[in-house]
Parts: sequence; structure tokens; C-alpha cells
Amino acid sequence: MKILSLALVGSLLSVSMASASTKGIDVIYGEDNRKDVFESTDAAFIELSKSTAAMIPKTSLKTSRNGEVEISGRTLAARGVCAKERFSKQISAGNCWSLY
Repeated sequence: MKILSLALVGSLLSVSMASASTKGIDVIYGEDNRKDVFESTDAAFIELSKSTAAMIPKTSLKTSRNGEVEISGRTLAARGVCAKERFSKQISAGNCWSLY
């Protein structure tokens, strides 16, 4: 039990120290070479993107007459990402909470 308590305290301290050390600081390491899937020509990347999942509430999904699904939600900027950052205007409908 003592080891578990020490591990928990150590984890909490390292998390709080990591978040405190970068608070209010813009940090960029190297070139931002991220791409959207539609921009990629790498077949492996495109295939791997098909295995990505997100939990999206039914209220954020609308099905059109031709069967296409449209996702609605807040943008990344509305969720706290700086508006000047790439992808900040993209919809972010997925969430991390569960009802179980």
C-alpha cells in the first residue's frame, strides 16, 4: 500500500510540474508538418486513418437523404486552441467521457 501511495503521489507531482513548467509559454519543436488525410499521398497513412475512432454524441450527427453523415460541433478554437494555430477552425465533435 505504501508503494502504491508513493507511486500515486509521484505521478501527481510529475504531472503538476510538467503542466506548470509550460503554462503560458508557446513551445514549438521543429517544423509543423502535420497534414490532413485528404492532403496525404501516402497510401499507408490513408489506410491507417480509416482505423481512427472517436466517441461522438448522436446529437452531433445528421444523416442526409443520400445517406451521408455530417458531423457538427464546436471548433478546436472554441475548445481552447489558439485561433492562429493550424486546424483551429476544424470541428471537434469527439469527446472523452463515457456514461459507463
